[in-house]
Amino acid sequence: MKRLALAMLIGIALGPATAGAFSFLPGGFAPGEKILTITLAPDTGGAPATPTVTFNTATNKLVFTAAVSAINTTAASYGVPIGTVTFNSQLDLNSELLLAPSAPFFGGLLTADFINGLVADFTIIDNADGFNTLLAADYSAPLAFQADTPGGFGFPVTGRFDGDFVVLGTSDANFKTAFGNAGNYFANLSAFVSNGTPVTNDLCVLVDGLCITSLGTVDSFTVNPTATIKPVPEPAVAVLMILSFATTAAALRRR
Repeated sequence: MKRLALAMLIGIALGPATAGAFSFLPGGFAPGEKILTITLAPDTGGAPATPTVTFNTATNKLVFTAAVSAINTTAASYGVPIGTVTFNSQLDLNSELLLAPSAPFFGGLLTADFINGLVADFTIIDNADGFNTLLAADYSAPLAFQADTPGGFGFPVTGRFDGDFVVLGTSDANFKTAFGNAGNYFANLSAFVSNGTPVTNDLCVLVDGLCITSLGTVDSFTVNPTATIKPVPEPAVAVLMILSFATTAAALRRR
């Protein structure tokens, strides 16, 4: 299996790291190089459109696709051409709770969670390398979703996804070594108002059957630039880190 080789194509210093770009050649991350964050591309309003977040009321399925725009590591910040590497997820609605709705405005709080991906809860695919699966993961618990209106007047509707996950063995070996065995996915979402035509296949139908706000109909939720995937220490590693810090602190106090 070909692995993702990283070529330093742009020699611009960014503090301790340098800027680079992906080169899809045999090889991989350098020994000891660790992934810090994987950033998903925001919706810029142009082409190709990214990302897409939909919820189908007939099947209760959440489908989320997005382009990976950057991978930041301990050695470099790598830019990824849009469409080269993609994030894909399909989950089922598990439960939802709507608090204090105020028709025709939302003006409340909605929480929901999603479970049971098809093969993996989400995958990151290298389209330029024979659709190699760089990262496949299952959420440790249902993926949590929340939507509310901070102003309380029905608009804007904001939301967020948040979920911890474990990395599966079907991931690319080199990529998995650089990422680790566990991580967290977090995305902010925001609602946009359109021409007042109701939609039936969007995430906002969880908030209101016709996606109505005080200013019209919400067409979609769109991921903001803060959508990131990052490694997190496994419980055993975290305990060791805490013990290490405690031992260091105790030694310093004895001096």
